[in-house]
Amino acid sequence: MDNNKRLIILSITGVLLLILSVVNLTYAWFSTQVEGTGSSVHVTTGILDIKYQDNETINVNFATPIYDNIRATAANKNVFTISHENTSNVDACYRIDLSLDTIQDKFKSQWIKYELFDVTNNTSITGVKDFSTVTGPGLIPLLNNKTLMVNDVNSYEFRIWLSYSDTVDQTSLLQNNSGNGITAHIKVSATNGTCE
Repeated sequence: MDNNKRLIILSITGVLLLILSVVNLTYAWFSTQVEGTGSSVHVTTGILDIKYQDNETINVNFATPIYDNIRATAANKNVFTISHENTSNVDACYRIDLSLDTIQDKFKSQWIKYELFDVTNNTSITGVKDFSTVTGPGLIPLLNNKTLMVNDVNSYEFRIWLSYSDTVDQTSLLQNNSGNGITAHIKVSATNGTCE
C-alpha cells in the first residue's frame, strides 16, 4: 500500500512539474523586449526575430529655440529602425516608449516639445507633445500596439526641440554647462502575433 501511495504522489508531482515547464516555455516563446541604448540590438525568441537599430542615446541641451513648423529640419533627432527579419514566420506586435533617464526641472516645460515621426509612412505618430506634465524619469508612451509583418522595416525619427516664443523669456532654457538637460533612450517591446 505504501508503494502505491508513493507512486501516486510521484506521478502527481511529475505531472505538475511538466505543466509548470510548459507554462514557462510558452511565456518565453511569446514575449521579448528590445531596448535601444545607442547600438544595434538583434533578438531572436523562438520564431520572433526583431531587429532594432538606433542612432544614439538622446542627450539634449538646447542651443537655440526653433519654430515648431521647422522641426523636421531643425529639431534634435534620434533616427531608428525596427525590422522583422525573414527568419521569422509570425507577425509581431510592438510598442515604442521614450525611456526618460534624467530631466532637469527647468525642462519640464510647455516649451520643450517632442514628436515621434513615422518616416516609412511620412506621418506624425504622437503629434506635437511637450514635457509640462512630466514629473521625472520613467516611460513616456509614444506608440502602442503596431503590427510588424515578417520582412517589414519601419523607420522613425524622435524629434525634440525648444519651441520659440516671442512673448516669453526663454533664456533659462538655453544651453548651459550644468550637464545634459534631458537624457533618454528609445525602448521597443514586442510580442508574437498581430495587435488586438
